[in-house]
Amino acid sequence: MLAAGASLAQDLVAPAADNPTGFWEDAEVVALNREMLLATGNTWDSTSPHPVEQLENRQQWIDRAAGLLQANYRGCDRFALKDPAMCLLLPIWVAAFQQLGIALRVAIILRSPLAVADSLQARNGFSVEKSLMIWLAYNWTLATSPELEDLTLAVCDYDQLIARPAVILQGLLDTLGLPCDEAGLAEFAGEFVDPGLQHSERALEELADDPAAQLAGQLAAALFPLGELSHGEAIHDALESLRSDELGQSLPTLVNSFIGRDRSDMVEALRTDLDETREALSQAEGWRDEAERLETELQREEAGFKAELDRLNTLLGDKEASYQGAMARLEAELKQAHSDYGQELERSAAELAGETRARQAEASARAGADQRAAEGERLSAGVASG
Repeated sequence: MLAAGASLAQDLVAPAADNPTGFWEDAEVVALNREMLLATGNTWDSTSPHPVEQLENRQQWIDRAAGLLQANYRGCDRFALKDPAMCLLLPIWVAAFQQLGIALRVAIILRSPLAVADSLQARNGFSVEKSLMIWLAYNWTLATSPELEDLTLAVCDYDQLIARPAVILQGLLDTLGLPCDEAGLAEFAGEFVDPGLQHSERALEELADDPAAQLAGQLAAALFPLGELSHGEAIHDALESLRSDELGQSLPTLVNSFIGRDRSDMVEALRTDLDETREALSQAEGWRDEAERLETELQREEAGFKAELDRLNTLLGDKEASYQGAMARLEAELKQAHSDYGQELERSAAELAGETRARQAEASARAGADQRAAEGERLSAGVASG
């Protein structure tokens, strides 16, 4: 629709691994659709057609959808919405557009049931039967919605759109009565259409012979030729014929049968999950008991460690006090020894000085005596000579 000059929401669903170029879906619209489906007791992968019939307070949902459109697309001359859930909730959105007085055109892009089954199996792990039932619910609900009767419609084959994007999109826009921007069309064909994203090209002839496959094949056989019709009136006539087809009588029986088996499978799966949960709880209780035992042992070890640590701290304190006392005594003794040594040194020095003076006195006395003796001898010698 970008090639027709349509605007998109600012907040788009983020690309994913299975769709790296983007989903081009308004995130708020997707969220509201999910909420509406939940209000009917369904989800996007439920297999019940026409879930809107189970929706209470329908006007409330119409008002919310209209409010969202006003908030997100105010001032847009033309805008586009895309979400597969629109197939299931078309009555709400048609009423919202009508409430706002906005002209609505609908483009229906059809994919092969088996291509959808392959995609859902790869992405979600669904069985082929469940995937076909989902395809039936979406496409039957859309094709038989009375709201389509007064709308401008166009239908195209997804495989053809991927194979011949420019041609198919041009025809789609022509059928919808929308202008086509040549540059936008070329950009769409060259950049946005990636054949590598077509993960499956399985043909309708490959459908198995189970009831879901048969009904999917019948509905696909009725819908796919609509892509060759270039006039909305012819498309409406074909859809009107489809609404009165016996296919519509077979589908409810098949859906109820599948839902019953699906619920049985779900119950069995829940029982298995419950058993596994109980076993896990039993293991968890064992782990809890072991954890409690280890915690008690750890607390006991911690208490013993704390007591030993306290004992060692006390012993260390005692040793430190004893060490401090010994150091004080040693310091006092050292001071005393130093004082005694000084006094002894002073005494020895005094004694040495006294002895030195005595020796000096003695030497002086001896020298004097020697001098007097010499003098006496000299005098004696003089007397004798005279």
